[in-house]
Amino acid sequence: MHPGTTYDIAVLERRLQLEELAHRREALRRLGDRAPARTRRGLLPRRGA
Repeated sequence: MHPGTTYDIAVLERRLQLEELAHRREALRRLGDRAPARTRRGLLPRRGA
């Protein structure tokens, strides 16, 4: 392995993590826009019961 490849892999992994975070944030924002926090809280008791 060249010394540069490990660095490249680290950079790629970091980029993937950032992309995943961005996607999650977008999805959460969309969910938040569609449904208020109330509905999300309403789902929790049903699961517990």
